[in-house]
Amino acid sequence: MKYLVIGNPEAGKKALDGTLERVRSAFEARKIIYEIRLTQFPGHAAKIAAEGLSEGFTHMISLGGDGTSSEIVSSVLGTETVLGIIPEGSGNDFSKAAGIPLDTQAALDNVFSGRPRKADVAFVDEKCFINGFGVGMDGAVAHDFGDLGLRRFGSFGYVVGAVIEAVCLQGGRGSWCGGRDRQETASFRGLERSFSGREVQPGSPGGHIRRVSRYPYNK
Repeated sequence: MKYLVIGNPEAGKKALDGTLERVRSAFEARKIIYEIRLTQFPGHAAKIAAEGLSEGFTHMISLGGDGTSSEIVSSVLGTETVLGIIPEGSGNDFSKAAGIPLDTQAALDNVFSGRPRKADVAFVDEKCFINGFGVGMDGAVAHDFGDLGLRRFGSFGYVVGAVIEAVCLQGGRGSWCGGRDRQETASFRGLERSFSGREVQPGSPGGHIRRVSRYPYNK
């Protein structure tokens, strides 16, 4: 077995230094082959995971938040590689839903002792995700979380973002303040809608997509 730990230094609101030392100690005590690689830009976790697959790593350990885990899944989906998660993000919604311990040491122990299970993954166009799918205000709050530096507040940052967007909502066609240029298209329940943080067309759908494909993770 070979483990590749993919850490995101930007995840959550605390530095990874202390956690990385605990990770190194845990692997070395068990004499397990491993490497730690840190992400440097959005999408880097997916690239590192893809490289890890070609190098023969059997386990990918996400040391970060839901975004980091989702990127890794996009590269290991359809393989026998097992995903392990040490939650260090702001929300850690997937870990909460999957029963993965939020405590760092407990999650680290779970990486070695957990039983691999299957989990759902869904797609919007060619991009996969492991949590939920939403547009409109939901998407705007998610963008605010990163763009406005709300990550430092942890989970409460989403509440702050929701208040900001609620105040800025102008009604009518759903215009939003703090204009953004990103435009996306999503297909949900047979309906196609364009959306962005700036303007949301009337009737844009929101919700969750489940049971599209599956990948293994440790619990």
